[in-house]
Amino acid sequence: MRLQIETATDAAMLAAFDPGAVPAEYPPERGDVLGVLRAAQDHGRLWFTGTGADGAYLFHVFVDEEPSGDLLEFLRDPDEMLALTVPTGRLWICGAEALSRDPDESARSLGDVVKLPAGDYRATFWRTAYPPEYVNEKFVEEYGEEALARVNSPGMSCTVAAAAALVGGGGLLVAFALENMLYAGLAIGGIVVTWAAGLWWANRPAVIAACRIYHDFQRRFPNIVLKLETLRP
Repeated sequence: MRLQIETATDAAMLAAFDPGAVPAEYPPERGDVLGVLRAAQDHGRLWFTGTGADGAYLFHVFVDEEPSGDLLEFLRDPDEMLALTVPTGRLWICGAEALSRDPDESARSLGDVVKLPAGDYRATFWRTAYPPEYVNEKFVEEYGEEALARVNSPGMSCTVAAAAALVGGGGLLVAFALENMLYAGLAIGGIVVTWAAGLWWANRPAVIAACRIYHDFQRRFPNIVLKLETLRP
């Protein structure tokens, strides 16, 4: 079984856990939170890791099968657990701030649940590392330079519009200083027209379609790969 799980964190930490295995003393009222997490991980009750930054992280999960061959050369820093216990058959993979014995629905904004047969699993987590521009190069190979240009066009449109707004704003200040309302009107009109053109250019149907294709394409390149091997059903 292969799954993709999109996660997010505002605490620069990710976790994988079955709520039924989370220690009753977590989170501690006072004391070393990381110490409690490390002890729980050492006993196979959960997994957690720091990410170094907030943001979104994509997992590819492989259950009782090897990771895809096209990912193998990019796997780094294996983190192995001889036994990760999943007593209720619900393995949450999400931002660590959602780690709980009773995660609520808001936790789904930080990740999702992998449904498994209850039991123990050998778990290996890898980070991935891709060469600079690797994803874009692969995208161009499949969809062409024009498609990538469309993906990048919203950012370029915003840059041009922002630059025009700064120039127009400067012209507006000069017009007011000279008490020349004609120049002021021209400056305001220029700002409005530039922003309108930028919004139209960035939201053309072809651009929106290319961005959707690019988003789906990026899902081929996870940040973390997890392999689970059934030990005891």
